[in-house]
Amino acid sequence: MSPSCNKMMELTDFLDYSTFIKQYDRCKFAIFFNVTDASPRCASESLVFNLPILMNEDILGGWKYVKSEVSGELFNESNFEEKLAFLLKNFTSYTPREHFIKNFGIFNSGKKLKQFVKQVYNKDDINFNLDNIEYLKPGI
Repeated sequence: MSPSCNKMMELTDFLDYSTFIKQYDRCKFAIFFNVTDASPRCASESLVFNLPILMNEDILGGWKYVKSEVSGELFNESNFEEKLAFLLKNFTSYTPREHFIKNFGIFNSGKKLKQFVKQVYNKDDINFNLDNIEYLKPGI
């Protein structure tokens, strides 16, 4: 960790989920440097906690959560400082939780899942009537 960040950041070992989730309350925004995460759970969690995100634009799939000036900013190696400064300058104008719920919450994702199931499966292969259901929710 850079010496200039010592008072602004805390390095921890792995935290169990119940401890980790409480850490969002201590944050003002979240940064995602990784590129190999197709759908980072921490990004969606950050948005639900109303935290804008600063995300590497080369990430495999998490970029879908970022809508500039609404939920956060995408950056690359050459513009990280510029994007961070922009996020900090415009911090109070972001509405990440609203953006997430409007576009990715269980209701909207469930509608997309319903449409996918309709396209992939024949009505005879499903043991319920999709026309009587507003949205689907995956279960394990």
